[in-house]
Amino acid sequence: MKTLLFFASLFPSYLSVAKTTDPVIEKAKLESIKKVITRSEYFIRWQNTAAAYQSPNRNNNLDATYTGQQMSVVPAGSNTDWSFGLTVQNITADGKQIGSLVKDPLISLNDNTIRFNHNGKFTVEYSNSEQGIRQNFIIQQPSSATRKISVQLDVSEGWIAEKHSNTSLLFKNGKQQLSYSGLAVWDAKGNCLPAYFSLVDDRIRIEVDVQHATYPVTIDPLLANSTPQNANSFLQSNRPEALLGWSVSGAGDLNNDGYDDVIVGVPRYKNGQEEEGAAFIYYSSSNGINPNVYTILESNIEHAQFGYTVVAAGDINGDGSPDIVIGAPQYDQAPLSGFRGRFYVYKGTPVGLTTTPSEIIDGSTDNAFLGEVLSAAGDVNGDGYDDIIAGEYYAINQYGDPGIVWIYYGSPFGLNGMAPTMLEGSVHNGTFGRSASGAGDVNGDGYDDIILGSIHALGPLPFQGNVQIYYGSIYGIDMNPNVVLNGHTENFGYKVASAGDINHDGFDDVLVSAPRFFLPFGDTVFVYHGSGNGVDAIPEAALPSPQDNVGYGASIAGAGDLNADGFADIVIGSWLESNGQSMEGTAYVHYGRAIGLNPIPGATIQSNQVNANLGTGVACAGDVNHDGFDDLIVGAPNYAVPAAQVREGGAFIYHGISVNPGLTAGNLAAESLLPSTASAIATVKAFPNPVVDNLSIQFDGLDTKHNTTIQLLNTQGATVKNISVGKIKGGSEQINIDELTPGLYLMIVQNGTNTFREKIIKQ
Repeated sequence: MKTLLFFASLFPSYLSVAKTTDPVIEKAKLESIKKVITRSEYFIRWQNTAAAYQSPNRNNNLDATYTGQQMSVVPAGSNTDWSFGLTVQNITADGKQIGSLVKDPLISLNDNTIRFNHNGKFTVEYSNSEQGIRQNFIIQQPSSATRKISVQLDVSEGWIAEKHSNTSLLFKNGKQQLSYSGLAVWDAKGNCLPAYFSLVDDRIRIEVDVQHATYPVTIDPLLANSTPQNANSFLQSNRPEALLGWSVSGAGDLNNDGYDDVIVGVPRYKNGQEEEGAAFIYYSSSNGINPNVYTILESNIEHAQFGYTVVAAGDINGDGSPDIVIGAPQYDQAPLSGFRGRFYVYKGTPVGLTTTPSEIIDGSTDNAFLGEVLSAAGDVNGDGYDDIIAGEYYAINQYGDPGIVWIYYGSPFGLNGMAPTMLEGSVHNGTFGRSASGAGDVNGDGYDDIILGSIHALGPLPFQGNVQIYYGSIYGIDMNPNVVLNGHTENFGYKVASAGDINHDGFDDVLVSAPRFFLPFGDTVFVYHGSGNGVDAIPEAALPSPQDNVGYGASIAGAGDLNADGFADIVIGSWLESNGQSMEGTAYVHYGRAIGLNPIPGATIQSNQVNANLGTGVACAGDVNHDGFDDLIVGAPNYAVPAAQVREGGAFIYHGISVNPGLTAGNLAAESLLPSTASAIATVKAFPNPVVDNLSIQFDGLDTKHNTTIQLLNTQGATVKNISVGKIKGGSEQINIDELTPGLYLMIVQNGTNTFREKIIKQ
């Protein structure tokens, strides 16, 4: 009998196993024992006190209860300040009920998996593991031909379900939020099937078009809520008051092992000098960032706050190894002379990072605080060497203290090989250079551009600022801005950042934040798209803060491509936000897509600790485990574990994955999960990719006994092209896709038992 399978996965996360120091047990045997113990921790058992089947989930800090109709979860421990449940209400085929939920289903239990069989019509299955809790539906094939299967679920009382896209829901209960998204559906042949979420009278429905399906069919939505407990790596200073995580950055591959590394700033680190500061360099492997393998760089200068800013500088001297820059804005050149500040350059080499700075650059005036505002600029003059931007927003000139920005050019000799460009503000107390960032290439001319913020550029009251964008050229940065974005609100330009190419149109985009802190109303982050004409003065999107006056946008960054769908993503820090704990802080991830940034957060990260200020630092970590997905690093400088280490700080690494909350190409997530059935000698190639209008598909070694078909599916799983090529062994086929909307598509080529899949990007 054919069956139809539905899968739902809960809370993916990271597993850590405590080490033992017992010298008697052999290492191999010890590891075997650990695996047995770890697995047994996830077994489902009957609990007499609750009169129910239950299981803990240590890795995700959850306790779960299972019945034939409902799965419910609560936080582990005695303090259950929230509970969440999903109840199966009905399963239908073309509107007709497929059997009914029975009071006493047939139960089968095997370690961490339990099944409730409802009279042989369908089975509800739960599987508990360190990856999460999966809720599966195994449905016997309907008695008649079926066009649509519908699974209908109710969410527990107190929770509100909101639909954000066809593949994304958000559950809310007061300040607690859970995302339910990344819906992926495929059949036994690997064909993606159209599926979507709907809400009808507050009831959740998963609707699947099965009229052309080969059974079984798999449906896989994902419920997620990121916290420090399910971060893939947790980094800490073990020093009270050190504030690790104040600044964070990807570093590139510093030790040339193929895995990207990260830098974390610890500005109040003390090791001989009070508040000298430090930067921790953490190294990665196939398992991600190792919190126990790191290098510490220190200033050895009292109160310098080295590590206030940490920056991946690119390749300043063109030797092929990434370099880094560390800021120490409270460096005082002489006692009582004012905080000139400075920054340090550390060169990478083929064998690793040098721990002695190759260059130290001091502030130009008293109270310049050089090193507070630092950023990689990219290669603004196209000479093959990456450049650096540094802001001195209280620097003094003939206008008073309007601020200065320096552009330091890379060269074979480092930053000292060429004279820097100095850009000056013209408004007293205008804070020119309060924020600075490389912008990527916003106008597509081949030169990297920069973006600068001045929160008081229009005068100190009402604190309205502007943002200036300077285009790169063969001569470097010109003295006059190419684009000026005037303030839309208070503190406009407090932070600026490159977003990457959010809509995959070939032009980089930029972010501008306006956190109002304790001023009336809320905070906002603005998104501006690049184009052949540069950055438009009208924002493409404005993302409002979920709460008022919480520092939303006080940190912003491009997040790389966390779900590898071809569209750049972003992350926004809201470090004063309260969600159950006062000022715990929150970070929001928004995913790119062909029509622009998704305004609904695809993932939300909270610290769950009072005054932790998570989101003070946010950045793309690069690809720390070399799996093809960019990863995220988030800092919480007041986080403390244990609580006695007050304000030691923490930084959290989250790995990007294909089945991701808010994934634009929800159905296409199956592509990375399905085994290839193609023979070793049969090949299919598609080019060019990305493609504008005509896609060429080349075949070789196909089975001539079977017809070959080509399908193109959009991100909702709908077939937009279906072509029969016939019985061929080799050759090529031209497909005109000019009429398709730019974005991501999945190509499936079927030839007998051979199935070929490839993501196609239409520009």
